[in-house]
Amino acid sequence: MRHSAYKLLFLIFIVTLGLFSCKNNMPHFSTEIINPEYKSYVQKEERGYHVSFQVSNEENVPVAVILNNIKMPIDSSSKEGLTYRVNVIATSRLIRNYQAERSDKENGIILDKNGKEYFIPITFERK
Repeated sequence: MRHSAYKLLFLIFIVTLGLFSCKNNMPHFSTEIINPEYKSYVQKEERGYHVSFQVSNEENVPVAVILNNIKMPIDSSSKEGLTYRVNVIATSRLIRNYQAERSDKENGIILDKNGKEYFIPITFERK
């Protein structure tokens, strides 16, 4: 009987440990990404994507967009109120020695929360 009790306690310990180790360590974001969409463009000797989205509040600041394995930082000129319009440049002969920053992450947005950056996967709709 004593062996059964030890086995039961051990089983409960393993299940509890499994539950806590699988807990999501990602912080909760109160900022929602609204209407994420993109449109490809070709202008003279430059190719890329016009990306636009809105945020529900300014609590977490978008700092970069990742689209089709290209990471593009978001500068202050891309923001109009709660709307962001980012030009993700894939290739350019107009900008000397331009190399797009590559990313192995899926499409998404990198948000800054309290000085830390967090990647949020996003499904962008093509216009």
